[in-house]
Order: sequence, then C-alpha cells, then structure tokens
Amino acid sequence: MVITHQAYVNASHSLKSKRDASWERLLSWRGGNRLLTIIDEALANAIEGSKVTVANLAQVIGYVPVDVRKDYPQQVAVLEQLHTVGQAADYMRALL
Repeated sequence: MVITHQAYVNASHSLKSKRDASWERLLSWRGGNRLLTIIDEALANAIEGSKVTVANLAQVIGYVPVDVRKDYPQQVAVLEQLHTVGQAADYMRALL
C-alpha cells in the first residue's frame, strides 16, 4: 500500500482525537497487518546524500585521539578495515 501525505492527513483528521487508531487503520488490511507500507512524503530538504571516500576515511582515522582508540578499539578497527577495503577497491578499479 502506498499512502500519500494527503491520505494520511485525511485519515488522521477523520478520527481527530484518535490518531493512533487512525494510524492502525492505515496499517491494517482485512484484519491483519500490511507487510509493506510506504508513505509518499516529499522530504527534499530533509535528505542529504553523502559519499565516503578512501581519503575521507584516512582523514577520520587520523583525527581519532589515542584515548578514544584505547576505549573503542573494535570501532576503530572497523574504520581501518573499511579504509583497507576501499584502497583495494580503488587499486582494482585502476587496473581495469
């Protein structure tokens, strides 16, 4: 089911003080719960795209203070592994 913003607004106003019941009505179908509900909402200003590069990761890893490295070794290791994988991917792309 795809619910547009206006359909949700209409449903929420139909039961004024019972918005939770209205929401449940939108999520149910033939006595059961829908498996997928998409609310079509324009969030043009709320969504930002970001891209992580090998250089970004190297910079972030370089900013991690020694005490943070000691307190969060697994998290730092994940960043370092991502950096290594990114370097390998860049190297493979260069070969092609």
